Amino acid sequence: AGDVDAADGVGRGSARQPLAILGAVLRDDAHHTMNVRLVREFRFEAAHRLTRVPGEHRCGRLHGHSYRIELTLEGPIDEQAGWLIDFGDIDRVWNPLRERLDHAVLNDLEGLQNPTCENLTRWVWDNVKPNLPMLKRVTVWETQDARCEYEG
Repeated sequence: AGDVDAADGVGRGSARQPLAILGAVLRDDAHHTMNVRLVREFRFEAAHRLTRVPGEHRCGRLHGHSYRIELTLEGPIDEQAGWLIDFGDIDRVWNPLRERLDHAVLNDLEGLQNPTCENLTRWVWDNVKPNLPMLKRVTVWETQDARCEYEG
């Protein structure tokens, strides 16, 4: 076995060690495997009000957000195609949800009667995962500096 420099993880000597690079594991063996984490970002505008906050809480009033959604998929790339999944396939799963969410009052959607960022994240997961089994994480940004991540 070759030596591995602890500072950079680069193998030295005759045996090569796997290198972790931005979520990908590259192996130098006869069956090259590359696992990746792929992130696709979407945006929509919507209004909501939180139904389970004290009466004087500002979020109990109807207000809107510019939401940003990140769908994170994980798995091995298809060696023939050279990718994990076509971005267009992700878009085809997301677009019907975007149609329901964009410029909507989230409280009016089935399953989002109390549309907190946390509940919206789970709702997106539940609606995407059956059609994208490689889904690893859903991230919902409610504002520029506030987000929720859910990994099922």
